[in-house]
Amino acid sequence: MVVHPKTVLQEILVSNQIRNSKRKSDISARFGGEEFVILLPNTNVNGAKIVAENLRKSVENAHLIYDTNTVSYTISLGVTQVDLSANQNIEEGLKQADKALYEAKATGRNRVCIKN
Repeated sequence: MVVHPKTVLQEILVSNQIRNSKRKSDISARFGGEEFVILLPNTNVNGAKIVAENLRKSVENAHLIYDTNTVSYTISLGVTQVDLSANQNIEEGLKQADKALYEAKATGRNRVCIKN
């Protein structure tokens, strides 16, 4: 598999923005091809939307230089809430977040969408 250096730089940009914006209690991981998941314990959906919107803006405002080109990148985010104390399933939560992500992409990209 050959990966274009610009793609690598974009993924590093997003990874760094996630790492720099998360709390110690948050868990982030790459999830699928170009997707990441961030678990925000003890955070309701409104708090998660704020975190997601801050991350979206942070990525949008970050730039890297590759050769003589400026590399910029935007992200779309899907947000949902999972209440483990109510026996909600994490897998179902991931599916809901994925639906929200695809809604964000379908409605213009570079945005945050929520599914409950």
